[in-house]
Amino acid sequence: MKLRPGGRVTQTEATGAAEMPSNAALLGLSFSDATHGWALRDGRLLSTAEGGAAWKDITPGGKKTSMLAPINSAPVGNFSGSLSQANATVLPASGTTAASSTITTYKSHHIGFDLCEAPTSSKMGTWWTSSPYFDIGIYVGGSTRSCTQPNLISSWVRTVTGQGWGLIPLWPGPQASCTCAPSNPPGIWPNCIRFWATTISSTGGAYAQGQAEADTATKGTKGAMEKLGLGAGSPVYYDIENYTPSAVCNGNPTGSYVNAFLSGWVSEIQNNGYVAAIYGNPAPAADWYSGSSGYGPVSPSPNDVWITKYDNRATIWGLTSTAGSLTDAAWPRDQRMHQYFINLTNTSEMWGGQPLVIDKDIEDADVVGGNGTKSYSFSYTTIDYPSATCTSAWSINNSGQIVGQYCDSTGLRHGFLYSAGTFTSMDFPNSNQTYPYGINNSGSVVGIWIDQQQVTHGFLYQAGTYTSLDYAGATYTYAFGINDDNQISGYYGDAQRGQHGFQYQAGNFISFDYPGVGGATPYFINGDAQIAGGCPIPGFAFLYAGGAFSNPPVDCAVAINNNEQITGSIAPNNVFEHEGSYITIAVPGASSATNVYSLNDFTLNSVSTAKVAVVGYYFAGGLGHGFLATSQ
Repeated sequence: MKLRPGGRVTQTEATGAAEMPSNAALLGLSFSDATHGWALRDGRLLSTAEGGAAWKDITPGGKKTSMLAPINSAPVGNFSGSLSQANATVLPASGTTAASSTITTYKSHHIGFDLCEAPTSSKMGTWWTSSPYFDIGIYVGGSTRSCTQPNLISSWVRTVTGQGWGLIPLWPGPQASCTCAPSNPPGIWPNCIRFWATTISSTGGAYAQGQAEADTATKGTKGAMEKLGLGAGSPVYYDIENYTPSAVCNGNPTGSYVNAFLSGWVSEIQNNGYVAAIYGNPAPAADWYSGSSGYGPVSPSPNDVWITKYDNRATIWGLTSTAGSLTDAAWPRDQRMHQYFINLTNTSEMWGGQPLVIDKDIEDADVVGGNGTKSYSFSYTTIDYPSATCTSAWSINNSGQIVGQYCDSTGLRHGFLYSAGTFTSMDFPNSNQTYPYGINNSGSVVGIWIDQQQVTHGFLYQAGTYTSLDYAGATYTYAFGINDDNQISGYYGDAQRGQHGFQYQAGNFISFDYPGVGGATPYFINGDAQIAGGCPIPGFAFLYAGGAFSNPPVDCAVAINNNEQITGSIAPNNVFEHEGSYITIAVPGASSATNVYSLNDFTLNSVSTAKVAVVGYYFAGGLGHGFLATSQ
């Protein structure tokens, strides 16, 4: 993110408090400190910031009562919560209307981008039509926002959400105390230049400061979100730039002040009927989740987190850093975003002839907006390995690299990598045949190899090394897909001739079967760890993620990308399914049905772009050919 030092906190006025009903049965009571607590009575969820002297009804979906006055003396650092990460979250109903009948909050399974200054609505319209992105992060306010936002007004919000865009509202307010300005050599607090002019209190009142910041963003008609037409039900992400939680600041860990502030932010955002979320780095996020010595986690827990880590991995998993790592168990289901590319060189990306300097995100969390549908049309290019008797293209990554197989003069199969117009043959050492199936954005490849005894094994090719993958006791193992967290999907056979799905990572297999079927045939996996499968059993197409199955709107699902677009079939056609619609994929001149395999999110390299690309094979002239289908 691009923020500037400086700014101030704006306090908001307080109103009266709601009373705790005296004749209701108390079902649960919990306090995070001497003043802040929650109670469950008569089916209502109540909160207090006055040690129980006054209470507020914060029941999700219920009518909100008046706000409590900010407390002058709030906890600073040494607090711990008794509410768990699960039961502390107050979440507005999914799909709730946010101030307008055309602007709703929803879980976005897409790729998006963010930048400081909102582009013109005309440029946004061009990018909606021409780019692969569905969502945009926008700075809606905050004392450390560095851009003036001349375009960001309520009519802009209405226009761009009407175009289809989802919005990810960001609020960069006070930052961590005792933070040094960048310098060479780096300074160490307090022997350095103070970086942020507006900081989180380290002398008392951090919790109340977080509440006040939340009210500035979301308190009724005076809140910045409401002024943009983004009312209750909308998410808003607090932008807390990087800091070291364990660094001592005024006698306590910096994380203690930040967690107190963010607890006030989350509590008040939720009290105001909004979806409370936080943006930041992996090590601080781990501290929000679990706390540390002497202080607890952020409580209530944020509904969503948006983690920034520039690693060019389009996945929400494996968010690690040298300073600390966020466990995959934290905010695991539809609660994560990852800012995976930060544009450090200010290089423009061009779609529809319109340039923008952007950072890039993959999303599986709350956004607010239009949840729109894009249009696609495909052009086709044949891909044939030189002198081969057959070629099939199986997978393509976002750089446009393609893997597949070709047949030699004896009919045996070999793998290939096609990159920048050049073919490279691939063979697992001492194999009889090699079939690459999947490739991720770092160029790691998975597939199968057949040994001299005709036994089928999976393989991973990574950094120039082949590794065989075999499910323990299996009669065969197929590895099909690999995402940017090196999670691998596929299936294996057992001794009773049953076939089962698996998800593999770093030496560990997780087996799964489709409910009631006793087996599964999974294929490709995306960056959210959604696995597509179900073929060849008619009517059993599925998506599998985190132990749960769902059924996509196709008869057979082969692959799913990070925009939740699917390749597969809707009888009798092989299709590209997107946002509830589909396009039949058919190579002109093919003598039989075109076989569709995998797809990417987009193609972006030095010579070509496409807002999505699909690969597969077709027959013509008695031979099998690979193909690439691209949409501009």
